[in-house]
Amino acid sequence: MTPCFTYQLPEVGWALVRGSSGCTTAISFEDVTDVLTTVHVRIQAGTTGGDVDRLVEVTRQSYRDAGMDDWEVDVTQVGGYTVVRANGLDEWGMHDVTYQVPLDGKEFTQDGLAIDAIWVTGPSTKVGDEWARSVIRSLRVR
Repeated sequence: MTPCFTYQLPEVGWALVRGSSGCTTAISFEDVTDVLTTVHVRIQAGTTGGDVDRLVEVTRQSYRDAGMDDWEVDVTQVGGYTVVRANGLDEWGMHDVTYQVPLDGKEFTQDGLAIDAIWVTGPSTKVGDEWARSVIRSLRVR
């Protein structure tokens, strides 16, 4: 079964970005779709089976492999979910935060691949972090 999800927009004025579909979506404030005002929500295939410790290890290694050694990766709670949070500078020098909400990889698959997590990515600012956390708090996987 391929997981899909629903979530509420963080506040009035937010809208789904044109081209969003299925299990890959983006939302932005009004008509602006830049790195400072857009939150991406999508599924991630992998091999961790939803194991949080393994997801932390794989995430750290992925950032190291990409030359992004300064990214912080930790585990936190958001809206009842235990999530893996990665925070650092992206390839353009912009602060970025990604929350990974682990899923049971045995339950969710797509094209034969286990689905590990739902990723919620946005700007790493106080307000951007709250937008991402708001999406996670309202997230419903089905």
